[in-house]
Amino acid sequence: MTTKIGEFTYPPLRSAQSTRLIKILPNKASIECHIIEIDLCNLPPSGYTALSYCWGSVSKNERISLNNCPFWVTKNLHDALQVLRELHATDSFWIDAICINQEDSEEQSAQVQKMKKIYEQANRVVIWLGSGSPETTVAIRFIEKIWCFWNSLAATHGNDKTTLLDISMKEAKTLFESRQGVVDFTPIEGLARLLRRPWFERVWIVQEATTPENDKVVLCGDTTIPWDALLIATELITKFMWRPELQGFFSNVQPFDDQSLRRLFNLEKQRQYKTPVFSLLQILAKYRHFEAGDPRDKIYSRSDAT
Repeated sequence: MTTKIGEFTYPPLRSAQSTRLIKILPNKASIECHIIEIDLCNLPPSGYTALSYCWGSVSKNERISLNNCPFWVTKNLHDALQVLRELHATDSFWIDAICINQEDSEEQSAQVQKMKKIYEQANRVVIWLGSGSPETTVAIRFIEKIWCFWNSLAATHGNDKTTLLDISMKEAKTLFESRQGVVDFTPIEGLARLLRRPWFERVWIVQEATTPENDKVVLCGDTTIPWDALLIATELITKFMWRPELQGFFSNVQPFDDQSLRRLFNLEKQRQYKTPVFSLLQILAKYRHFEAGDPRDKIYSRSDAT
């Protein structure tokens, strides 16, 4: 049975291994997309990019075109589509709110069971944190600076993380700018706020961001950084602030929120498990710091782990 959302009609998926992808058409005044069905066992040669994002408001007030028919999405997704059209114009995308018929409960349930596979098979996972701001621009430039610093240290000291984190105060100070002799810690404050964005609270990101093999990038506004750069920057600054000999240097800086750190570092630990197996109680305990619109999502989002 077909279901209409607005004026767009979803044809039923042809097989149990089917899903859909969209292409965002370039050079259009508004967002226009073309949607196709694919077989997950026979992927197109060009592959696809999977989007990980926060739905935000459930109100679908932004109109796009899907196969020349009106289709409605949330503002946060509309903002993401605008940026993706400019930065990843040639990609095909898997985006749950569009590629799954949200009005068909049977299809929705079946597709949710395939989401782990969908994210694992993607060439790239783009993590959309939302629209940018002057504050996020400062934070991301700071992350890029730390990432370059980290890679330069690794080139001379090897990849031993313990050694890299044990750098001197003199080296640590090179990461910060001074204004009239006063160290500017604004980038750390911006990074802390970035980690409090709603995306980091979603329980579904445990499935979407922990696939071990594919390329993961963070997109905030029109600025992209590697996922690993965000992890390294957060870990480096956290370890700096914990070191006794550096606490005086960071005395006027608020430490990162404990829950923000716990969520982020739990994601990285989860990525290291190739075939995790947890009991129901372990899952509830491990992901209690993540948010879910429906409490059952804390189970459904990790159904592969039990």
